[in-house]
Amino acid sequence: MISVVVVITTFAFLYLQWALVQPLPAVLAGFLVQLAGLALFWAAIFASREARLRLAFDAENPDSLVTSGPYKYLRHPFYTSYLVFWVGWAIAVWTPWTLPFLAVILAIYTHAARGEERKFSNSPLAGQYEEYRRRTGFFWPRMRA
Repeated sequence: MISVVVVITTFAFLYLQWALVQPLPAVLAGFLVQLAGLALFWAAIFASREARLRLAFDAENPDSLVTSGPYKYLRHPFYTSYLVFWVGWAIAVWTPWTLPFLAVILAIYTHAARGEERKFSNSPLAGQYEEYRRRTGFFWPRMRA
């Protein structure tokens, strides 16, 4: 399902990118936001390369918990990096026609992340994960006073 939505959204964004004129500041800002998403993606890869992470919608419960790198602040840095990438592209395209696509992608990634969190609660890591969950943000770092 994620792959289908990503392909459809990619074609829609490419069409909008080519069919509409975007202001240069929006294109540059969108590109910088996309670079930030890419940096987060690579940081998540480096932090989790030793762990055996499950794919989205995998039926098996997790057997490892990563809490270093971006995982120190976010529970789902891969999904966050994807969302940051799509938001950057939406900024670059500079049209409200991208918003429905962003909403669908946000809903799918949220659904996948919540499913992963349910699996943690059914695994031997449940207690550890609950403690981790209290101190980290879902897609955005938790702000503390």
